Order: sequence, then C-alpha cells, then structure tokens
Amino acid sequence: MKTVVLMIISGIISVNASAQHDTELQSIRKLIGSFINDLNRGDFSSLPDYCTKEWIHINSYGGVNYGRDEGVQEIFQTYKTNLKDAKIAIDKMTVRMISQDAAIVTVIHKIDSYTDTRAIKYSNQQQVKTFVVVKQAEKWLLALDQSTVVAPQ
Repeated sequence: MKTVVLMIISGIISVNASAQHDTELQSIRKLIGSFINDLNRGDFSSLPDYCTKEWIHINSYGGVNYGRDEGVQEIFQTYKTNLKDAKIAIDKMTVRMISQDAAIVTVIHKIDSYTDTRAIKYSNQQQVKTFVVVKQAEKWLLALDQSTVVAPQ
C-alpha cells in the first residue's frame, strides 16, 4: 500500500514539474518574441521591461555594448538606419534550461533585405542569435544577446 501511495505522489510531482517547465519555456519564448517584434518595429521603448540593466548586446560585426542604456542606443541607431524596414522572421528557436533561473536560447532567423553601412545589399540573410536569459523577481529577462551572420553555403 505504501508503494502505491508513493507512486501516486511521485506521479503528481512529476506532472507538476513538467507543467512548470513548460510554463517557463513558454515565458522564455514569449520574451524572445517580444525582442524580435521590437526589432521589427524599430521601437525599443519597452526594452527596459524585459532586459536586465546589465544587458550585454553583441552585434553581428563583433561590436559589444555593455548595459541596457548603451545597448538600446546602438540597436536604435542600427534599426533606424541600415536595418530600417528590414524584417526578421524566426525559422527555429531552441531553449535550453541551465538552471531554474537561467537559460540559453538559440534562434535561427532570416532578415528579408537591407543595405549595410558599407552600402552592401543583402537579401534573406540568415543569422543565428544566441540569448542568455535569467529569471529575476519571478520574471524572465534578457541578460545577453549575440548575433552571427551565417555564411552562405
């Protein structure tokens, strides 16, 4: 009888843990979606709502911005100039939990078309974005994002 009760309790705990894990993954995916949507709109006014103050942004050319205020300025400038009207479409998103309050997210996406600061035009360029997200005060936030251009095969 004790074995049956322990099995039932174990099953309930397992189901609750799985549901909690799914909820966390969904929250993280929503966070990344918010960031991509803001990139597509060129509006970063809500960035403070989902980025840590210490957020690190690494662009696809290797430039690094430390802190949310500096990162916002660089992204705003980029998306108001050479990436103006360019749209990002997510092809694939993978979330890997590192701990209960940290995860790494890998996003493969395409940017439809844009001209960079060197006047080189790109169409359907594929990139990989890597994000580190952390949970602070029961809320998932971006702590780092990094972009890499995928070389054409």
